[in-house]
Amino acid sequence: MRRIITTILATACAATAAVALAAQPASAATGHRIPEGFLLYEKAAAKDDHSEETSWRVSDRRGHTLAVNPCQDKSLARHGRAAARTIVYRAPEFQRVEQVLLYRGVHEARDAFGEVRAALRRCEVNREEYGAYRYSWQRAPLGDEALRVAGQSYSGRKGDEVAVGGERAYVVRRGNAIMIYSEAAEYGMPKPAQYSQQRRDAAKMVAKICAIARCHGA
Repeated sequence: MRRIITTILATACAATAAVALAAQPASAATGHRIPEGFLLYEKAAAKDDHSEETSWRVSDRRGHTLAVNPCQDKSLARHGRAAARTIVYRAPEFQRVEQVLLYRGVHEARDAFGEVRAALRRCEVNREEYGAYRYSWQRAPLGDEALRVAGQSYSGRKGDEVAVGGERAYVVRRGNAIMIYSEAAEYGMPKPAQYSQQRRDAAKMVAKICAIARCHGA
C-alpha cells in the first residue's frame, strides 16, 4: 500500500466557485487560470486540522506529476500546460487526489490525453520483487473523452494473484482541460462500486469546467 500512495504522490460547491470566478480578472475565464476555490475539495483542504493521521496538500505547480502515471514519468502530459492545481488528501491506508490541468489549447490537451493512453499501454504491467502492479482501463462516457483506470497490486511468482492495495481513477478531458479524480486504498479485485465517488466528482467538474476552460472546438 505504501508503494501505491508514493506512486500517486509522485504522481466547493458551485456557488463558491461562481463567487471566486466573478472576483477574478477577465483573463481568469480565458482558459489559462484556475480561480481560487474552483476545485471541489479546496474548501475541505482549507479546513485542514493538521492531524497527525490526516493531511491536505494543495499545489498550483504546473509541472506537478500527473496523478495517474503508470510509467512514473515526471514529464507525462506536461507539455503545453498553462495552469494546474492538485489537491492531495492522505489518511491511514487511503489517499484521494483531485487534479485539474489547463492547457494552452484544445490540441495540446488532446495530445496530453493521448499520452496517458499510451503510457497505460506501455506500462500496463510493472514487475516488482514479489509480484506485479497492473493497470487496466476502459473508456467512460464523460466530457469529450474519458478513461476509467484501475491500478492493482498482484502477488505470486507470476504476479497474477490479486493482492491488497490499488488505485481507482477517472481521467477526463473537456476542451483544453484534463481532470483527474483518484483514490488509493486497500482494494482487492477491481469492482465498479470502487469508482463511485471518483465518477461523481468527475461529473461535477465536467459540468462546471467550461466556466474557465475553452470547450469549443473540442
